[in-house]
Amino acid sequence: MSKLPADRTLDPIGSQSDLSTLRSQRRRAGLKLVCFRVEGEHYAVSIERVKRITDLSGAYGLLSTGNSLMDSNGENITLINLHALVHGSAQPRLQASQNSAHNAAPQPYVIVCYTANRQLMGIAVEQMPAIHAVPEAALQPLPDLYRQSLSSDCVKALVRLPSALAGQPDLLYLNLDRLG
Repeated sequence: MSKLPADRTLDPIGSQSDLSTLRSQRRRAGLKLVCFRVEGEHYAVSIERVKRITDLSGAYGLLSTGNSLMDSNGENITLINLHALVHGSAQPRLQASQNSAHNAAPQPYVIVCYTANRQLMGIAVEQMPAIHAVPEAALQPLPDLYRQSLSSDCVKALVRLPSALAGQPDLLYLNLDRLG
């Protein structure tokens, strides 16, 4: 098997194309975001950083920060208290609910994400997340006054959803590397 030069790659049907062409196509296609809600706030993360979405079950090792651990497919994952990290208040996180005739609340989910150094972290969410493709222009800078009131720099930008998704709230785009 012959190797391709560093600036060349194979497209799905086997012909060579420039990486710059592929990058350009990706820019036009935009970003794919996993969108979710935690304690009334709407957030988004890049789908490229999501490993899986699973049920929230078996959390243990609760810390005073609200962070805890869970076992998912044999991997220990730190569940972060997103609300506390973004807003600085350690409100209680979601707890797995028991589905029964008396309690019909759906069981929460966990978005398992990678940090930059490939560690896994989990974000407990209230509903099954949605996936939206948005143009890169949908990412807007945070207003200075809002950014200054955040407890950390874990929010990277504001996502203004396109008109095709009218009625959906703006999203806070998370910087996963600042959450871990």
